[in-house]
Amino acid sequence: MTEVSEQKVKEAAIKIKCLKEMRDQLYKDPHNVSLRQEYADLLNEEGYFNEAIEQYKYLIALIPNESSLHYNLGVTYEKANNLEEAMNSYKTSIKLEPEFSDAHYNLGYLYDRQGNLLPALQEYQRTIELDPKDSNAHFNLGCVLSKMGQNGEAIKYLNIAIKLNPRDEYAYFYLGYELQNIGKLDQAMKAYRQVLKINPDYSWAHFNMGYIYLTRGEINKAYEEFKDTYYLNPDDDSALEKLIEVGIQCNNFDEILDILEDIVVDDPLDAFAHMNIADIYYKQGEYEDSLHHFKQALNSPRLSEYEIDSNLLRSRMNDLQSKLKK
Repeated sequence: MTEVSEQKVKEAAIKIKCLKEMRDQLYKDPHNVSLRQEYADLLNEEGYFNEAIEQYKYLIALIPNESSLHYNLGVTYEKANNLEEAMNSYKTSIKLEPEFSDAHYNLGYLYDRQGNLLPALQEYQRTIELDPKDSNAHFNLGCVLSKMGQNGEAIKYLNIAIKLNPRDEYAYFYLGYELQNIGKLDQAMKAYRQVLKINPDYSWAHFNMGYIYLTRGEINKAYEEFKDTYYLNPDDDSALEKLIEVGIQCNNFDEILDILEDIVVDDPLDAFAHMNIADIYYKQGEYEDSLHHFKQALNSPRLSEYEIDSNLLRSRMNDLQSKLKK
């Protein structure tokens, strides 16, 4: 066990001991409000959500008009994925304290998650009215406006989010996405480069830059971006597809073959990988190897997963067999 792990275990043990001591004290003094609130907060922090909810409810029964208690109850319901009760708690908190910006923000976020964009927009706007320096509210408002097709307004709020928090990689990414959507590709590239300056492992920034390079006909640069995307996130099927497509256009056959052959070593039934290996061998005139991989693709029980036309595969195989007979 590492020193860091040992420290975490010790801290967890201390908190568990603390929770037990608080529970014992509350048993002796059940009306100790400040201790019960501290106990509820620690339960929430440590992930004991159901127990925390019961404690907040107990406190609310004692102090029904305390807005922060309803807010904390809402946060706990949200962590427990009980979104309806979380929303009700946030609404009660706002009713008791209309200028509680965090409650407006959290309520907006839940509307956003549900796809109720107009009330989400209104809650984020109210959050910003109450707290103009809330960068997260500006960012989320920008994203909602984007979903509503209001690109110009989305860009405005994303820029404010960046001004408030210059290290917000997500705000830069979505700003790049919006700029890309309206054809401002140079500005979009600048935003994506800023994303990568903050977080070099942000794979989707590489992916979108690859698309821009592809749009401009700069296929070698596009290939490098798609390659970076794939190596950062090997589970990204769309990145793999574009990497293969563009790699073949660039005649980078050896690199693509290395990637695909690693895939079939790990998963011999990957019909998509076999089919692309077969295509590359075909382009290189290595017909026997090509035929072998077409057969592997056709015989894979997972062929239908990749929406590959089996009749097309058979046609390619027949063509190859004819070439091999000559």
